[in-house]
Amino acid sequence: MTAEYAKNRLVYASIIKEIAENNNAGVVSVSASIVTAKIQNNKIGKKKNLFLHSIYYSINDKNDTFVCMPNFKNKLTIGRLDKVDFPEFNLEDLEVKIDSGAYTSSIHCVNIIEANNGAKKHIKFTLLDQNHPQYSGKEFVFKEYDVKIVKSSNGISEKRFLIKTKIILFDTEFPIYLTLTERSNMKFPVLLGRKFLNKKFVIDTSKKELSHVSKYK
Repeated sequence: MTAEYAKNRLVYASIIKEIAENNNAGVVSVSASIVTAKIQNNKIGKKKNLFLHSIYYSINDKNDTFVCMPNFKNKLTIGRLDKVDFPEFNLEDLEVKIDSGAYTSSIHCVNIIEANNGAKKHIKFTLLDQNHPQYSGKEFVFKEYDVKIVKSSNGISEKRFLIKTKIILFDTEFPIYLTLTERSNMKFPVLLGRKFLNKKFVIDTSKKELSHVSKYK
């Protein structure tokens, strides 16, 4: 990383932080190549009751992403169940179960296949199944993924593919890592584990759909 590039990253981060603070923004994630347009058009979303704390960088070989993370000293309260959006999958109001007993988050998929496209591996999968009302049959392909060994509730360890995507809760977009697994025998297609919940939410098991209700207020 050159000194000039590092300086530019800090300038971008400073501008994003200032705008996010002025707009009481929650999580702001934009690539360096489009940050100027985002700022000029003031497209950074507003979010109440979140106070900006710091900025961290997620860098890969394709882009440089700036993420403004809120200070969750006053954590959001989430119930035992909710409905969320996954914008990259065109899924809205998908039912999820909040489970602090699980470390990782997972989503129900079928036809999960790892394949080679020349020298590059990738995974293919279809979200949900034909019994779910939001099943589309669309096949998704991810070239960036990881493999994780996960121990299920019955104590059996299994290999799962791990992907990174986005989830919308309380009108705020968060990055989230999801393991792909077949959950047809489970009532809820998505499980949110404590790795995602940590430092963001407090769970109140007596309540449910707090995010979903706030979405339509």
